[in-house]
Amino acid sequence: MYKKIAAAAGAAGLVALGSVGVASAVSSPSTSPSTATDQSASAPRFTCAKAPEADAKIAKVEARIATWEPKIKAAAATQASEGHTYRAARLTRFLTRIEHVQVRVDRIQTRIDAKCGTSTSAQTS
Repeated sequence: MYKKIAAAAGAAGLVALGSVGVASAVSSPSTSPSTATDQSASAPRFTCAKAPEADAKIAKVEARIATWEPKIKAAAATQASEGHTYRAARLTRFLTRIEHVQVRVDRIQTRIDAKCGTSTSAQTS
């Protein structure tokens, strides 16, 4: 008996939600596509006044990379020499992700330098 009640309640809820979804899909007004100027007005922009803050963040990321990269390389070599190939492969994949982060940081630093002139932080890579 409880199964029938639960099934009926579930079916009633499904019908109610289904009809609301159809009603909202039908009554939703079509909006005109926004122009590029509308999107650029609301998007946050980088200014050269924010360059020191960005340089500080970049230096922090580079310091972490410089700290962790040798440790992970050593751990991967140790695991591979001990025959733990799965662990070594995971550490190698992690190193690949770290290298991708370094590439992104370098690309951001280059864009900051191009826009604002010479940056205040020194490149470590």
